[in-house]
Amino acid sequence: MKPLSYRSVDTAQNGQPVPVFADGKTMYSRYDPERDARIFAEGIPESAGCVLVCGLGSALHVSALRRKLPRSKIIVIEASAADIDFLKAHADLSAVFADGDTVLCTPERIERTILETYIPVLHGDFLLAPLRAWADFHPNILSAVKEHVRSAIEKIAADTSTQARFGKIWHRNILQNLLTADTLNCGVIPPIAADKKALITGAGPTLDRTWHIMERNRQRFYVIAADTALAALARRHIAPDAVVTVDGSCVSAGHFYGKLPPETLVIADLCACPAAVRRAVRCGCPILFTGNGHPLGTLASGYFARNGSAPLPELETGAGTVTAAALDFAVKAGFRDVSVLGADFGYTEGKPYAKGTYLDDIYNRCSRRTLPQEQQFTELMYRSPVYRTSASILTTGTMHAYRTAFSAYVQAVRGVRIEWNGTEHYEEPADTDSATKAEHGYDMVPRPYRGREFAVWYTELLRRNDPAAITSVLPLAAWYRTKLDYKNDIFSLLKLAYTQTLRYTESHYGT
Repeated sequence: MKPLSYRSVDTAQNGQPVPVFADGKTMYSRYDPERDARIFAEGIPESAGCVLVCGLGSALHVSALRRKLPRSKIIVIEASAADIDFLKAHADLSAVFADGDTVLCTPERIERTILETYIPVLHGDFLLAPLRAWADFHPNILSAVKEHVRSAIEKIAADTSTQARFGKIWHRNILQNLLTADTLNCGVIPPIAADKKALITGAGPTLDRTWHIMERNRQRFYVIAADTALAALARRHIAPDAVVTVDGSCVSAGHFYGKLPPETLVIADLCACPAAVRRAVRCGCPILFTGNGHPLGTLASGYFARNGSAPLPELETGAGTVTAAALDFAVKAGFRDVSVLGADFGYTEGKPYAKGTYLDDIYNRCSRRTLPQEQQFTELMYRSPVYRTSASILTTGTMHAYRTAFSAYVQAVRGVRIEWNGTEHYEEPADTDSATKAEHGYDMVPRPYRGREFAVWYTELLRRNDPAAITSVLPLAAWYRTKLDYKNDIFSLLKLAYTQTLRYTESHYGT
């Protein structure tokens, strides 16, 4: 147990509580602590939309900061839970955290708290603001806090960059896919043979030397294909039991040009390309729409759950790859034995993809004497800086990040045996791990999604400027912020995102 950082709380000459550190130094002046609090607040720029304050004390500086920045998010950290309890016992801090925009945590929780609290497009600038006395007493903790902040901001920056690039297409795809869902009995899902071994197929080059595993004993496996691997499997006369598609760009529609067996289950992210979903519908395939945490999708899922439909099952797509989503589907569908093929996350033996993928057709059609197929694949591989991880594998920074995230997911799974990259991972589930057990197995009860009804309800939220609709347009607002070069005018951004979404729903849904 960590020793307390404070030994007492004294009373200043003006009657305010002044925490005293274990070394005898005080957090504020013993004469006028409110003056110290005002000076601290004055040093914070008004552009700071989210401030991380290091040091709770008696929260005088937090109150002063709140008066200066009434709309900003404030995160306050203290060295330990014991320190928090000690300070709360000597000062009434309830009013400081009553507004809901001021949160309190310990250093161990700081990264998660930032990820849950800070939304750049809504809050603007992020600022780390340690109270000097606290920083002098906790130099090591402050260093650790800075590392946690750096890690959190890197993750948020990557997510914000993705939203700025895809925010508009995601928004459009969700609204179009909801219309498709309204015309389908999407709750009717064929039985998933979770007693079989799940075989996840990516489109990496190693699929060329491992696909025969499926061919020799096809009935033993429940094959879940990434959409990028569909063409490669079709050329080997292998029909998957399920296929996962998450990419919102129109390129993914090309994966579905071939004829899919009508019994193939298509697991489509709500942000996936609507043209790909419609092609699967024309093949007679059952569709299972899934969510990925997009706020508009989450809003729709909650509406379905409240109105007699099944909520959208969530798939892990944070790694950014369809193979990761396919693995998450296998785990959550209840499979206990999973093998992953073709998940290279690199250029193996000088090849970017397995033979027979959609790029083979595209590059073949474009090839000529001065631009052969080999040159096009080479340009694809070297469009970003590459480095060698082994004698036969080249990779890029992006693909390395994909591999790291995929590996972290594999290591975190309990109760499922996963073979990947020549290794096997299995970890016994904890007896108390009820959350993990509860998430396995989808609810397959037939309940249609009422996409058009949701659109009508959502349009009314937009017309009323309902707060429930604000979060749903944030990724779209991030796109507008980059596209139109908006800087700090968040209200104009939200108004624009609101207006465009309302115009779209009114014209496409007839509301």
